[in-house]
Amino acid sequence: MIAENNQSFIEVPAISLPDFAYHNNINFIDLLKLDIEGSETDVLLSLNSAFISKIGQITVEFHDFIIENQKIEIKQIISKLKSNGFVMIRASYKDYSDTLFINSKKNKLSFNQLILIKIVQFLTAIKSYKYN
Repeated sequence: MIAENNQSFIEVPAISLPDFAYHNNINFIDLLKLDIEGSETDVLLSLNSAFISKIGQITVEFHDFIIENQKIEIKQIISKLKSNGFVMIRASYKDYSDTLFINSKKNKLSFNQLILIKIVQFLTAIKSYKYN
């Protein structure tokens, strides 16, 4: 245990997601679920395009509703994932607390599925506006 500024914490060993995948012979991740209490941006920003291309879907609970300065990093992540072929679906329109990214290069989405995604996003926006 380490004490610093009257606060104590415990150091634990950690490994990056790409290293974990490599050491465990994981060549493709069907679904990556991230809910790590505000550190989601650190993980996603650290991933390179080669690794991102090995992920089918990412569901993430960003904490921009708590950590205000994360919005800039979240927008960088969204841009990064979209440039790698991901489609974004937000379950909450007022923040990014529940977001799904689908890799359209690995999960072939039909025109109808893409339209359905846009309709869901539109209805989420209306619902959010209606209740605020």
